[in-house]
Amino acid sequence: MKPSATQSILAGLVGTALFGWVMLSLFVLDPPGKLTNADLKTMSGKVVKVEKTKGKGGGMLDLWIAGQDVPFRAIDGPYPRSFDAGVLERLLPGAEARVSVRSADMTAPRRNLAQNQLFYPFVALDVDGKAALTLEAYNQWSVDNQKVAKWFLPLMFGASLYLLIAGIRTHRTQPMAY
Repeated sequence: MKPSATQSILAGLVGTALFGWVMLSLFVLDPPGKLTNADLKTMSGKVVKVEKTKGKGGGMLDLWIAGQDVPFRAIDGPYPRSFDAGVLERLLPGAEARVSVRSADMTAPRRNLAQNQLFYPFVALDVDGKAALTLEAYNQWSVDNQKVAKWFLPLMFGASLYLLIAGIRTHRTQPMAY
């Protein structure tokens, strides 16, 4: 079934806005691989609890540090590929951890809607003085991850623009229905 002109226009407008915003936020507002220590806030403390979950790309790592109600999370992507496996084995309750988070994320934690849980995504982790995830490894993952987005997002943006233009052209050529 062929979409109507109105459906094409609506899909084009929504898609253009969505993919335009994503491209702007990924490539202009938050360029990959540019985090420095000045962009981070670091917290240290004893590990209270650790949870590892499996995911399609690797999984997630949540850890709670004494005195913090909200967990710190390594998102599916850099975890576990960018981590030092030997140091990660030491991440147990009672270990001393130093976690680095973007300063902006510390003022407003993210929310996992599926679990209705707040968390702070971390970009560097030391366990008992040894680096489990370095800022350099996180930045490299960010650069590698953007390679896919650099061709996929413009392609989707172009498809949205095509729907928008095709819908407008179709709408102009169709007779008005009363």
